[in-house]
Amino acid sequence: MKKKIIIGLLIVCVVSIVVILNVGNANKGESGIPVKAVEVRKEDISAYVSTSGIVEAEESKLIYVEGEARIGIVKVKEGDSVTKGQVLATVDIEDLVNQLEQTKVNLAVEKLQLNKLKTENSIKDTITAEQDLKQAQNTYAYKQKDYEDNKTLYEQEVISQSDFEESKRQWEEAGIKVQRYKNILEKIHKDNEDIAKNTENEMAIQESKIRLAELKVRQLEKQYILLKDHITSPIDGVVTEAGIKDGQYAEKGHAAFTITNNDSLMVKVNVNEYDVGKLQIGQAVEITGNGLQHKEKYEGIIKSIASTAKRVKVGNAEETAVEVIIEVKDKDEYIKDGFSIQARIITKQAKDAMVVPYEVLIPEKDGKKAVYALREGTAKEIEVKTGIEADLIVQIEGDIQEGEQLIVNPQGSIKDGTKVTLIENKSKQGAEK
Repeated sequence: MKKKIIIGLLIVCVVSIVVILNVGNANKGESGIPVKAVEVRKEDISAYVSTSGIVEAEESKLIYVEGEARIGIVKVKEGDSVTKGQVLATVDIEDLVNQLEQTKVNLAVEKLQLNKLKTENSIKDTITAEQDLKQAQNTYAYKQKDYEDNKTLYEQEVISQSDFEESKRQWEEAGIKVQRYKNILEKIHKDNEDIAKNTENEMAIQESKIRLAELKVRQLEKQYILLKDHITSPIDGVVTEAGIKDGQYAEKGHAAFTITNNDSLMVKVNVNEYDVGKLQIGQAVEITGNGLQHKEKYEGIIKSIASTAKRVKVGNAEETAVEVIIEVKDKDEYIKDGFSIQARIITKQAKDAMVVPYEVLIPEKDGKKAVYALREGTAKEIEVKTGIEADLIVQIEGDIQEGEQLIVNPQGSIKDGTKVTLIENKSKQGAEK
């Protein structure tokens, strides 16, 4: 009996489950597959390339001290606006004048020393030594002949041996004198050669000193002409750097001031090689940055695109990029030289375009794009073309209307003509950028 009751209960359960499933399937067939949808909206859409860079002044002048001088009074400070020709600082040029005069005196002294070397006769006289040698040679010749004559007479026993030996002694002494005077004359010649060589070297050294002194005079005269008693600004602008102080002694070439013309501010950015092909001169740019607190953004346009690429460091890596110059159109005193900025270069834009989120696009088939529109409770497949792509939305064109509902993330089971049921309207969320 119990066994029959249990079997009966099982049969009832199975029948109940079948009925429930049939009812569920019947209801599903009537209502369709549940879907979410988003409304097609019309709005402006833009595509852009994002990058970062630095604000720089196209016109900036670094002013140097033209010569060694003592600064008088510095009349401006960093941040001051100045006009072309305005006096920035006074200069005491008295030290330069004194230095120039002293250098001219030194030049005159060096020239006098050269003239002294040229006119001073330190060469030893050789005339006396030459005369002494000549006389000694004549005496030697005479004594030699006398010796030879006496030798003949001695051999003929006409004179005595002592007379013969005396003539020989006198001849030999005459020869010694000749050699002595020859040595004296040779030494004089050698001394004169050394003196001439030393004098030539001293004159060459002196001439070098004169050339250096002349060069120094010309340099100081040039500085005197260039270095006025004041330093002026060559352009209109703002003092961005002041490198001198009151009373400071400045050497030639010392950086005194940097004047920046803020009216010539531009932005330099590097654009990745993959994006640079999207850019054109004249494209609009949105400029933002942490330092730009008085405006949400500044407007700019692309002024130039470099003709060559370069390697730039991005974080710990390097990439190939092209330098792009952006002109700031609405510049003011709050955007400053040296600021770091972010730039959005508008590459494409359209007004009142049909836009939808990317999630409504069906995966491409045969290179074609499509969406499912919710029409009369069914999914209608519509072929579309995409246009400008932004971060979250895309422009589409096709047989669709503003306000029409498109299925978001359609399931694989949905086909053209499939019955569907809208369970949530995503229009407000999906159309947000």
